[in-house]
Amino acid sequence: MRDLPCDGAFVEIGGVRLPVPGYADTRALEELVTLLHRQGVLVTDEAIAAALAGDATAYSDRQLRRRSSAAAGMGPKQLQQLARARAAYRLLHAGRTLAEAAVEAGYSDQAHMTRGVRAVAGTSPARILAADLDSFGSRPGEDGRIVQLP
Repeated sequence: MRDLPCDGAFVEIGGVRLPVPGYADTRALEELVTLLHRQGVLVTDEAIAAALAGDATAYSDRQLRRRSSAAAGMGPKQLQQLARARAAYRLLHAGRTLAEAAVEAGYSDQAHMTRGVRAVAGTSPARILAADLDSFGSRPGEDGRIVQLP
């Protein structure tokens, strides 16, 4: 992982300056990801996407782990945990109770969700909601760089 040049308003990726979307502006974030994908900066690995969706792939588990680690820096199970924690976060912000979000996101119970979200975000779902933090517990610092909150 490496830091990208960022002045708070723009980030430079692959020699191209792109606007940094606001935290609540999901449409702008989706447009940025689409643009990066179109330019080839972000690529989709169909085998990893299929595995995360629960579909069969032509790869062995070991090969899929290697491929996933090379592409995303983490294995398929870690990617699934991240996706499930993000789903729980979205459900909680949509007004679901902790128990409802846990079940809908695929956790066995509320405690399982709390452990999973804490492993990904470093804090509990209740604290994330109380502080209105994003799912990674980060905010831009005074210099525009992303900083982790305690």
